[in-house]
Amino acid sequence: MNFVAALTCGTTPEVVASRCVNQLLFRSEPQGELSLEAAADFINELFKAIGLHTQITPQQCETGKDFDWDAAGCRSYIFHRNSIFFNSFELFLNKLSKAVRNIQATAAESKALVLYLQLLGVWCNCCMDLQKQDSDMQVKFLVEPIARINYQLFLGVHQIKKNCDVDFGGLNLICRYLLNSALHGLYFEECHSYIAEGLSKIIEQYFGASSAFNEDAFQFYRLVFRLGHHKATHCGVFKSLIRMLDKLFRQQSVSNHRQLVSFLIEKGMQEVYYTFLKLERTKGLLKATLTFLEKLRPHLLDLECLSQTFLEAILRLALHKDESISLTAAQLYIKFARAKTCTDEYILKHILEFYLEDQANLESLMPYVNALWSYFPYMQSIEIYFKLLKDAGSEPDTMHYFVAQFIIVVYKKMLKYDDCERYANAFIFVYKTLPALFKESNSECVNGILLQIYSLSDQKCCVSIMLN
Repeated sequence: MNFVAALTCGTTPEVVASRCVNQLLFRSEPQGELSLEAAADFINELFKAIGLHTQITPQQCETGKDFDWDAAGCRSYIFHRNSIFFNSFELFLNKLSKAVRNIQATAAESKALVLYLQLLGVWCNCCMDLQKQDSDMQVKFLVEPIARINYQLFLGVHQIKKNCDVDFGGLNLICRYLLNSALHGLYFEECHSYIAEGLSKIIEQYFGASSAFNEDAFQFYRLVFRLGHHKATHCGVFKSLIRMLDKLFRQQSVSNHRQLVSFLIEKGMQEVYYTFLKLERTKGLLKATLTFLEKLRPHLLDLECLSQTFLEAILRLALHKDESISLTAAQLYIKFARAKTCTDEYILKHILEFYLEDQANLESLMPYVNALWSYFPYMQSIEIYFKLLKDAGSEPDTMHYFVAQFIIVVYKKMLKYDDCERYANAFIFVYKTLPALFKESNSECVNGILLQIYSLSDQKCCVSIMLN
């Protein structure tokens, strides 16, 4: 099985894979079971492809132990990737399962599938023994190349599971080991993207195949979101999750839908969303996070699982300089707050208190109001703020001053509309109520702030409104 030499000489991966499988069958046929000599040759070739010169014997393949990793050069190993060869090698690994399936399809009595899976079982045992070695063996430098190999082998085994009726007791164990090994490839820059994208597609397509597969999927999501500096991957996974939610809902796959939703709102995942909302500076990922939460909301029976702190992380983005982000965040905050059975009065109070606690100045107050305005009509009533001033006796002075400033901003917002009669009743209320409010207020500061209303108003417009 000199597939490394064949690939190096330019033989196509498909041809090499077909030859490799045929050799496995030919050498295993006499004894009617997997040829351990063929298995040893295959595994030595796999290690040779990543620059490790092993001399694994049939006896070691049989026992699954006593491998001489020291003699193989593990102590001084460094992974040097020749991109041309390695691309061909990875394609060869991917084509192995296809070659096996083709042989099995043309000869029902063939043992191709079972022999191939037994071969992979021996390979997995070798890898597990290697991983047990101490740090002097430089095992950490073997993690990436082995993850690359096992990712391609996993893709093939997954196709066997989906498309072939094979009775092999260790199939699920092999599949899980290969996947867990492949997940380690997510830590490495060069192979992160294509492993993440490939696994995401498989999970999206086959989620619900089994409880074990679903748990593997959740393991993938937990890991991929825990790894920073991969914004494109995170955005892609969010889009994939949205499609999965919609697909499961349309198919009325109640159990799988419930299982996915439960996972998406577990504490660890909420921490992921919160971290993105709170700390992320990339517009694309912020938008993707907000869009995902917006699509997730209809799938939740209630939002009691979301804390006030979580909602405030969304509300804070209403202050974002990017208009699309601020508007999306404002709309999402209002929807979430209302879904938590919060009254409009409570929501408005929270909007005011949050800004007062979170912001050191008033520069962002107008953009804040602009973002929330159309999604929260309750805040468009001047009368509410006047009532807040009258009833805020026990509130600290800073809240009185802030409510007065908020009134000015809301009033300016109303004046910006070309049609001055749109808020005619509000203007009339202000002019009728202000004098009495000045008399009742004990704060010169509040009165001074509210006096700005007279200088802001378009007198002709106000007179016209009053006359009409």
